[in-house]
Amino acid sequence: MRTSRILPLAALCLLLASTIASAGSPFTLDELYRRPFPFGTSPGSVSVSDDGRFVAMGWDETGQSIRNLWVLDRDSKEKKQYTDLWTEYETRRRREFERDLKKDREAWEKKHPAKDADLQEEDGDGNDGDVVESESGDDDEEQLDSGSGSDDATEEEEVEEFDEDERREEFEEELQKSFDNFGGIGGCEWRMDSHELFWSYGGRIYSMDMDSADPEPVLRMKHENGWSGVQRLRGASRFLLTSAADIYSWDSITGELVQLTDGGQGEYANTDGYSLSRDGRWLAFSRRDYRSVRQTEIPELFEENPYHTTNRYARPQDTPEKVSFFMRDMSEENPWQFDVEIPDEPHYWIYGIDWSPVEGDNRLLLSIVTTDVMGYRVYLLTPHEEGDGADIELAYSEDDSGWINGSRTGCGWRADGSLWLVSEKDGLCALYSLVPDPEYVPETDDEESESEAATESEAESEGETEGEAGADSGGEEAEEEAVHTSHMAQKLSNMDKEITSWRYLDKHDMMVLQLAAPTPASRQLTLFDLASGHDLMLAGGNAWTDISAVNEGQQLLMVSAQSPRRMSKLAEIDLLLAARRLESGEDGILPMWTLIDRDCPEFDAWVDSWNYEIVDLPTKTALEVSGEMGTVSTKLFLPDDYDCSCSYPLLVYAHGAGYAQRVKDVPQWFDMYFAWLAQEKGWIVAVPDFRGSEGYGRDWRIDVKGRLGTPEVDDILVVRDHLVDNYGADRERSAIWGWSYGGFMTLMMMGMAPGEFPVGVAVAPAIDWDNYNYWYSTSRVGKLPGSEDAYERSNASEYLENITGDLLIMHGMRDNNTLFQTVAQYLEKSHEEGINVELKLFPRDSHGIQTNFNYIRVFEGIIDYCEDHWD
Repeated sequence: MRTSRILPLAALCLLLASTIASAGSPFTLDELYRRPFPFGTSPGSVSVSDDGRFVAMGWDETGQSIRNLWVLDRDSKEKKQYTDLWTEYETRRRREFERDLKKDREAWEKKHPAKDADLQEEDGDGNDGDVVESESGDDDEEQLDSGSGSDDATEEEEVEEFDEDERREEFEEELQKSFDNFGGIGGCEWRMDSHELFWSYGGRIYSMDMDSADPEPVLRMKHENGWSGVQRLRGASRFLLTSAADIYSWDSITGELVQLTDGGQGEYANTDGYSLSRDGRWLAFSRRDYRSVRQTEIPELFEENPYHTTNRYARPQDTPEKVSFFMRDMSEENPWQFDVEIPDEPHYWIYGIDWSPVEGDNRLLLSIVTTDVMGYRVYLLTPHEEGDGADIELAYSEDDSGWINGSRTGCGWRADGSLWLVSEKDGLCALYSLVPDPEYVPETDDEESESEAATESEAESEGETEGEAGADSGGEEAEEEAVHTSHMAQKLSNMDKEITSWRYLDKHDMMVLQLAAPTPASRQLTLFDLASGHDLMLAGGNAWTDISAVNEGQQLLMVSAQSPRRMSKLAEIDLLLAARRLESGEDGILPMWTLIDRDCPEFDAWVDSWNYEIVDLPTKTALEVSGEMGTVSTKLFLPDDYDCSCSYPLLVYAHGAGYAQRVKDVPQWFDMYFAWLAQEKGWIVAVPDFRGSEGYGRDWRIDVKGRLGTPEVDDILVVRDHLVDNYGADRERSAIWGWSYGGFMTLMMMGMAPGEFPVGVAVAPAIDWDNYNYWYSTSRVGKLPGSEDAYERSNASEYLENITGDLLIMHGMRDNNTLFQTVAQYLEKSHEEGINVELKLFPRDSHGIQTNFNYIRVFEGIIDYCEDHWD
């Protein structure tokens, strides 16, 4: 009886799945992931004139994602496109092609006059020229058609044939590839107190005056190495420009160009951060020097003559690039610079450079992260009036036993010259004020400083072993460091939600905070008053970027960062009204005005049709860092007519980067693929935010430290088991796949939990962390030497011999992130262990596998491999 009831049900489910697949998605994968995109383009490089009237941006109204220059007049609400970059590029390329084609044709005709005459005669006789299809010359009929009785002559004619149609076809293919990868304008800047706009494109600087009768882009500045940035200075007409390794000051009215840095740094040393003091006297900048870093060779095997490119790639056991910090006195006729030594930090990474906003206050805020990525330091530097150096004050110090989370850490000036801090130090990312420590005593006497230094040196010598051990715990070391800082952190926000991004508004002394609220999968925009501690919700249900106060702080402009749905949104909120509501305590979401939006009804209707849900499941094991159980959030994509009593194939996606969040209410880039699979193929697709993921606080993030792959495997299996038990997922028709870190997780799952997934597809996987880049491996696995066991424990190759399922690796041979070398080593070991691992290579691709939109081939390859290997 039981069997007789199940068989018809199974047949019904198969019929249902067939019906779902036939209904399918209104879009193909190529339509979703190739230009023109059906979901529009997000405005970028948004800049507002000082009076708030004009908003300049890189944007595209057609969804082609080619960012042309658009300017919106906020008074008239009119917007206009001022560049047509692709049309100009295409026109130039076609003109050049026709010119070159004509030259080549004339050269060929000059070299083969007889051949040319024969072709003209054949054209007159109506001959279709079938002879060019012959390769061997053995066909008698083809020999007669060619007018030649000689095989050699026919062969010679084929070799010398000038095939114009083939040349045109190749050109169109190359043009399409250029279109697929075409960029757009760079950063926009308005000249102070004017309507003259400046921007960069193609390494050149352009400008346009919106007050002219007919505004037109004008080329203003070229450089042999190209310009890569434009930054307005505090002056009527001056800008800072960057080119290659150097910084320049440029007067846009007089045309005067002054080189501010000394140049000649070479290919592997460059200036990568800079800031000019309010009075214009001091330029602070940093440099990275890669010349002593290990050199790797990336093969270029696709070209006719194979070669390699050189890449500087420091591993955790290597010495990383050297970062140096400089100040330059701009007050003299011959400006000079000095190197600022950071105490006790021979290697570090700079996170922020910013001068005080207070008139007459020449203090510089410099924030750094230590080379082991476990320490965050904030220094205040005051340059000497004599220009012979600077006083350095350690304002704040923070240590993390896991690693400093760069996307949740920041420090900056408030309008009154005090400091704010964003940190995850207490668990969730929160907002703090840095207030002076009343017990801090600055060192002013040189002899006293030398005496204290000697005493500290003796203490360090006596407790050297204890200090080394403390590097793991971080507690005592952080407490000792805090004694010597001039400021203390006082918490301002008491919200129990994670801050995901922030923007300080100096005219109001307020913060615009983006919160993971009301759930980690949601986003809520909140205005926070630093003085009172009160907050007001501005908007919900979306994510926003490019947030800026305009028109003397009266309005707030925001760009929608929701991806991919309705990306083209530029909105405005009345900031004065928000401030009044904040003071009065009045609740309610503020009205929002949309300035730019592109309606995509067909795409929006498709997104609305997605059958997805978010589930939260308890972890199987407790978090090591806290001893408490955690929650695995997972986004599920289900077939349209999903029935839990039926059986469905299951695909689990392990996200990349390790520290990322893919479970969000708004659609993500890969969500289109997952929804397409659910509708078109009738699969269940699961996207879990396993341990280490962003958006769930510090404990969840650092629980993977020193054991990458182990807790994540447990979390993914919790999700898989739940779907098998409750959603009709078929364990025998299940697969796991991922890209980059997700590829690593695929290999770890197949090796650490053999047989749990019968199929795995690893795309561009990281494999061996001691052959990966310094900052990532050091932060998540540990320092070398000293963490050898952690590196072995986190190495996917260590579990290769256990694999019993079918495994496919896809990798770009030009990958300069997860090097193809590690895949080759993994494959060699698979041969030694007798484990079958299949490989699909992309010879022209790097980590993103984007050449000619090859990631669509990756998507298709996952489908084909799963269907071919599921029983």
